[in-house]
Amino acid sequence: MAEKNGEIEEMPLWKKQLEDLFQAFSLIADDKYVFLSDMEHDYSIWSRNAVDTFDLPGTHMINAGLEWEKKIHPDDRDTYHKSIELIFSGEMNSHDMQYRAMEKNGRYDMCTCRGIVMRDDHGKPKYFGGSIKNHTLENKVDQLTGLMNRAGFFELLSDHIKNHIEATIVMFGPSKFSRVNSLYGYEIGNKTIYQMARKFADEFGNFGDYFRLDGTQSILISHSINIDQLKEKYEKLSLWMQEGIEVDDYKVPLRLNGAFLKLDQFNVDDNTIFVCLNTAFQKSKREENGALVDFNDLANDKSQETIQKINKIRISIMDNFKGFEMFYQPIVDAKTEKLIAAEALLRWSNEEFGYVPPDVFMPVVELDARFYLLGLWIIKKSISDCKEFVKNRKDFLLHVNIAYTQLQKSSFVRDVIKVIEEVGYPPENLCLELTERCRLIEKNRLKNIVAQLKSYGVRFALDDFGTGYSSANLIRDLDLDIVKIDRSFIRDIETSDKENRALKCFVEYSDIYGAETCVEGIENQLMREKALGCSAVALQGFHYSRPIPFNEFKEWADKRI
Repeated sequence: MAEKNGEIEEMPLWKKQLEDLFQAFSLIADDKYVFLSDMEHDYSIWSRNAVDTFDLPGTHMINAGLEWEKKIHPDDRDTYHKSIELIFSGEMNSHDMQYRAMEKNGRYDMCTCRGIVMRDDHGKPKYFGGSIKNHTLENKVDQLTGLMNRAGFFELLSDHIKNHIEATIVMFGPSKFSRVNSLYGYEIGNKTIYQMARKFADEFGNFGDYFRLDGTQSILISHSINIDQLKEKYEKLSLWMQEGIEVDDYKVPLRLNGAFLKLDQFNVDDNTIFVCLNTAFQKSKREENGALVDFNDLANDKSQETIQKINKIRISIMDNFKGFEMFYQPIVDAKTEKLIAAEALLRWSNEEFGYVPPDVFMPVVELDARFYLLGLWIIKKSISDCKEFVKNRKDFLLHVNIAYTQLQKSSFVRDVIKVIEEVGYPPENLCLELTERCRLIEKNRLKNIVAQLKSYGVRFALDDFGTGYSSANLIRDLDLDIVKIDRSFIRDIETSDKENRALKCFVEYSDIYGAETCVEGIENQLMREKALGCSAVALQGFHYSRPIPFNEFKEWADKRI
C-alpha cells in the first residue's frame, strides 16, 4: 500500500502477485542473489544482498536489465545483452550463462546467472525470474581468465549427480601448448590462454557454466546445447585457432581437441565422470587429430554400463584392490619351446558385472590419479607370486606392463625399487614392458628412467612393436633388452610372404640395437615354424597357453620341464 493525497492507495494486483512470488523464490535461493521481473511492466524485485554487493539503485527497479548490464564486464556485456533481448522478445525461455559483474568496490566477480520465463494461461511471457551465484566469494575463480576453476567444476558436477540433473559435459584444449611458451615466452602464453578461454566462454555464454581447469583444459556443463549446435561451434572455434590467436604482435596457431559426455546416470561419483570424459579427450588429442569425440562412441554405445564399471573399479582400488587378480601367460624359447618367461596380466571381476576385459577399463583407469597405486600393486602382487618360483628357475623372466602415466610420476624409479626390496625379488628376473604410448614421455626423462632401473638390474621390453609410428625410434633411442612383435603383424603369416619378410626385417632391426625379439599371437604349430624361420628368439600365444591364474601357471610350468 502507498499513501497519496492523504489517502491510502491499494497496491496493484500485479505488484502484489510479484511480491508474493518473489518471496517464494527467496525461500529456496540459499546463498544466491534472487531477481524476479514482471515482463509486461518491466518491473523487477532484487534481493537486498545483490543490491548491497553491486551497488544497485534499489530492490525494486524499472528496466533492471539495463541497470544490471552497466555492472557487467565490457567483454561479457554483448553476450549478456543478446540473451536478454531474446528473453524479452519471447524467443528464449531460459537464461543460463556466466559473466563478470562489478562490485561497488570496483572488483569484478565471476557469476553464474540462471533464469526462466513463466507464461500466463495464454502462453504469453509473464515473469522472468532466477538466481545469480557469486563464485568469487567462494574462491572458485581462476585468477588468469576470470572463469570458474577446477574446484568450482567439481562442486557443480557433484551437485548435478546428487540432484540427478542431466547435462552435456564438454572438454576443450589445445595440443602442444608448451611450444607456445618456448617460442614466445610465458607472458604471451598466458595471454593466449586468456584469449582462448574468453573466446570459448563467449561462444558458449548462454549454454551453461564454463570452467578453466589446470593448464589449458576447459570444461562446459550445459543443459541446453544440442549436439548439432556443439559440433557447429566446435568447428568454428577449431578454425579460429588454426588461423592463429592474435596476441600482441603475434598470431599463435593451435589445434583444438575436444570431447563430450552425456551425464544421465547418477550412481557414480564426480571423478569417474571426469576420468571417462578425459579418456575421450585424450583420444581426440592423440588419435583423432582434434576431431570432437563422443564418449558414447568410445564406449561402443554402452557408455552407461562402462561408466558404472569404471566407477566400481575405482572403488575397488581403494578397497584394498578388491576384485583384482593377476593372470600369467607363458613365453617360451622359440627353438626348444621351454618356458623362459611369463607376462603378468591384470584381471578384474565382481558379482554385478562378472569378468570385465582389461581393454574395457584399462584405457580409462590409466588416466585416473588412483591408477598409480594400482600399478604398484600389480608389480608387488606379480613379483610376490613369482618370488619362490624363480628360485629354481634362475633364468626365468617375469614381464610386467607399465603405463606411460606411471612414468610421469617423479617417484616412479624409487617406488619400483622399494617394492622390489620389500618383496625380496631378484631385479634381474623382472622385465618392465613399455607401450608405444611411452613416446608421450619426454625422451631424456624416459631414457633416464630406463638407465636407472637397468643399473639396478631390471630389464626392459617394448610391447606391441609396430602399432605406433615411433616404435622404431624407441628401439633406437632406448637401451632395450626385448622387443615384442605385435600379433597384428603375424595374423596371416602362414600364407603371406609379405608378413614373413616384414617379421624378418623387424627381427633384424631389433638385433641391430641389441634387443631380442618375442613374437606374440602364436596360435598354431605352423605359425611357430614361420616365426622361428625369421629368427625370433621367443614366442607367446594361445598355442602354448591362454593367460591363467598363478596356480594353474605353476602346474603348466612343471609339465614343460
